[in-house]
Amino acid sequence: MTIAVAWTRTVANTHELLVASDSRLSGGGGYIDICQKVFPLGRGDVAIAFCGTTSRAYPVVHQIINFVNNSPKAMSRGQDITDLKGAIISVVNNFRDSYQQSDTVDVGDDDQKTLFLLSGFSWKLGRYAIYTLHFDASAKGYTFRPAGSWGGQRMVAPERGKRIAAVGDHISAFKAKLRDLLNSRGRLGVGGFGMEPLEVLSDMLGDNSFTQRTTQGTGLIGGAPQLVKIYRYGAALSFAVEWREGRYLLGRKLLPFEKTLNPIITLPSLDVRYPLDSVAN
Repeated sequence: MTIAVAWTRTVANTHELLVASDSRLSGGGGYIDICQKVFPLGRGDVAIAFCGTTSRAYPVVHQIINFVNNSPKAMSRGQDITDLKGAIISVVNNFRDSYQQSDTVDVGDDDQKTLFLLSGFSWKLGRYAIYTLHFDASAKGYTFRPAGSWGGQRMVAPERGKRIAAVGDHISAFKAKLRDLLNSRGRLGVGGFGMEPLEVLSDMLGDNSFTQRTTQGTGLIGGAPQLVKIYRYGAALSFAVEWREGRYLLGRKLLPFEKTLNPIITLPSLDVRYPLDSVAN
C-alpha cells in the first residue's frame, strides 16, 4: 500500500510543486520497499503518483506514460494539464473497462483503493494544479477533484496559500502530524507550505507503528521517501534521498558503484547538495 502527497511550496516570492511518496509495494503475501511510485511524464511539467492495488495502478501508469509519449500535443505541452487530465481519465477508464474475467472476481477493491495524483503547472490557470483521480461509483468510472485550500487558513489566492492532496494509507495520521508540526512553528493558518509534508512523511517512514508488518492491515507503508519537484518553467526534477545510511532515487537504493547527478536531499535535516557544483568549468 502507499502514501502519496502533492503540495505547493512557497519559496520567497515564488512557488514550487513537490510530489512525494513512500516506496512499498505489496502482493503475494509479501512486500518490497524499493519501488517507484512518482513518475514525471516526458513532457516535463507534470508528474503522476498513485496508491492502491499494483495490478491496476502500475499498468495504468505505464499506459499514461505511453499515451503522453505518443501524443504530439500532450508531449509538447500544447495540451494544458487542465485538458490533459480528461484524456488521462479516458485512459484509466479504458483500462478498467477492458478487464476480462475468467472467474467471478470483485474488482470493487481496486476501484476504491486505487487513486492517482496528477500534478503540474497549468499555463491556462497561471499556477500549479493538483488533481486526485478517483473512482465514482455513481458515474461508474474515474473522475477528478482538484486540491482545495488548506482548512483554517486565511483567505488567499490559490497560489499563495497552502494547497495539498494526500492519498493512500494513514492519511488521518499524516494530516494530524502535519497540523501539529505547522502549529509548533506558528504557521498553521498563515503562509504557504515549506517542506513540512516531506518532513512528516519521512518521520512516519521511520516509525515502526506505520511500517512494521506483523498482522493483516499493519505495515502499510515503507521504504525511503521519494521526491520530485516541478518548476514553473516546465521542468520536473527527481531528487536523490539520503536516508538511514542509504541513498535512494525514486525509491530504489543506489548500488555502491552508482553515482548520481541529481540533487541529493538528506533527511531529516533537509540539507540539499548538487553534485555538479563540484565540477570545474
